[in-house]
Amino acid sequence: MNFDLDHEHELVRTTVREFAEQRVAPVAEELDRESRFPYELVAEMAELGLLGMTIPEEYGGAGADTVAYAIAVEELTRVDSSVAITMAAHHSLGTLPIYNYGTEQQRREWVPELASGAKLAAFGLTEPGAGSDAGATRTRADLRDDRWVINGSKIFITNAGTDLTAAWLKDQGRDFALAAAQAKLYTGELSNRVVNWALQIHGGYGYMDEYAISRLYRDQKILEIGEGTNEVQRLVIARHLGL
Repeated sequence: MNFDLDHEHELVRTTVREFAEQRVAPVAEELDRESRFPYELVAEMAELGLLGMTIPEEYGGAGADTVAYAIAVEELTRVDSSVAITMAAHHSLGTLPIYNYGTEQQRREWVPELASGAKLAAFGLTEPGAGSDAGATRTRADLRDDRWVINGSKIFITNAGTDLTAAWLKDQGRDFALAAAQAKLYTGELSNRVVNWALQIHGGYGYMDEYAISRLYRDQKILEIGEGTNEVQRLVIARHLGL
């Protein structure tokens, strides 16, 4: 496997890094303090083609591969995890399921607007009595008179890691479930150690909102909870290893 980035991937990294450093970084602390959704940044990400990166151009996407997508998420996360999750959830949890598993009519109706950013996808899994155990969810969709009626309660609705190995395997059409679970578990725990030591180095200043480390410390935890907790990732890995 050759993980050297080609010119197109390097261009993605440079473009998204510049956007993250020049447009996201200056307002990240303010957005966090005010609990404000970054509508303007989402619109700019749409203009850059980040909201439909791996969707084919036929459906309004950029037609990029998974490695390019992983690089974009990585560069956004370097600066602000919440902005990165907004983009990643919209793409992976909202748009891709429709593209991969929807009917052609559903694709034509929904995917172009999602890929272009005209609409923003959300993801509602967690319920008062279920979260990581997705099989315990109680929300149901019933078809009545040609209309779907949805009954249930959701909390923690997300609009809103992966590493390049899992992304590369996916692009090659190979099984990537084990590599993805290993990558998410490893990067989640590693980032926990990193932010913990970074805050420790700052001492008392690390608790203060005036220092970015306090925000990064809080942002990091979602990597060990969202889209499958560390415990769930260990179960997935064990099953793939036949344990």
